[in-house]
Amino acid sequence: LYINSHIDGISPDCCEDVVISDCIIKTGDDALVFKTSCFDNNKIRDCQRITVTNCILSSRANAIKFGTESAGDFKYINVSNCVILNTQHSGIAIESVDGANIYGINISDISMSNVANPLFIYLSNRLRAPEGAVVGSISDVNVTNIYADVNDRKFKSIDSWYPDIQPGSDYGTNRSYPSIIMSTDENNRIKNLSLTNVSIKVLGGGKLSDGVEFPDSKSYPECSSFKLPCYGLYVKNVDGLNLVNFRCEAENPDERERIICENSLINN
Repeated sequence: LYINSHIDGISPDCCEDVVISDCIIKTGDDALVFKTSCFDNNKIRDCQRITVTNCILSSRANAIKFGTESAGDFKYINVSNCVILNTQHSGIAIESVDGANIYGINISDISMSNVANPLFIYLSNRLRAPEGAVVGSISDVNVTNIYADVNDRKFKSIDSWYPDIQPGSDYGTNRSYPSIIMSTDENNRIKNLSLTNVSIKVLGGGKLSDGVEFPDSKSYPECSSFKLPCYGLYVKNVDGLNLVNFRCEAENPDERERIICENSLINN
């Protein structure tokens, strides 16, 4: 499946009991994106019991994404044995911004190359949902056996893969965000995450003078909204991150920290 415009590849929206396998997807927007949009007079439905396996994905946005439309819950979703190439933002993005409870997510055996941000987990309060919606939750997410080369120069540039798409103003302009971001604000907590056997290579070369920026909670969530003083793992307001065999290597000297943990509990 090749889509040379700003259109998602496969978008299970408020779906259940789905199997997606043996697909090759290259698209100008998210390659595979789970959504829980509001339909039928704002009736909320969940996305649940979904398996994804044996896929090759490439995207000018995110390769695998939960959200941004996230009024209903995401639960019992397994993603395994996938290859992610030439992706402008996140290889895997898990976002609850409209009230979704996200839990029971298992992601394993993923190889990535030329992916700006391998993993982005974000909880916030955009709340584009029916009146009375409250901030959701993210918990019980397991990520296992991940290899990512953030800037593998053996591959063509991302723009050369998408010659028919005009680059957006934010594409590729912010290279200061860490390889993995897990974040929510001081009023909320992300809980019970697990990273096991994760190996990441980054180009490095970051400067402390690159500055620090955080997105507004109502803005469109994207890893490129962050500028942070670390290149590997950034964790903020997380209770119970189980970290086992995590490695992040910078190819060039980098002034930033490898790991920053703010108001969080890490078990390793």
